Amino acid sequence: MFANQLARQRHVDVWSCCVCRKPVQLPIHLVLLKLCIVQFGFINTYATPIALENIKYKFVFIFVAWDIIEAVIWYLICVETVGRTLEELEEIFNQRNPVAASKKKYTIAIGETGDVALLDQA
Repeated sequence: MFANQLARQRHVDVWSCCVCRKPVQLPIHLVLLKLCIVQFGFINTYATPIALENIKYKFVFIFVAWDIIEAVIWYLICVETVGRTLEELEEIFNQRNPVAASKKKYTIAIGETGDVALLDQA
């Protein structure tokens, strides 16, 4: 049963990728990422009831551990964009290390004539 459903799911993924949109529209790494996400969802759907039968409520700790790992990864590789103008974002993304550049704090002063001055870099 599991093998038939897996084969059917892969068949649908392959044909939806080829028929519904042109394969050249998406780079291959994005197509593979989509397939990995679909397969993870498939495994998650069918593995959860089995895990709940065998290890009961302790299965929740797997999800908690995974969420902690994801939070650390997001903190390390994501660029902070909240509350920034497009010009600031352009400057951040043009840096060699955008993640570090997005976490820097600046204190600025705006004069009466509209001049902007950098007071200090924290």
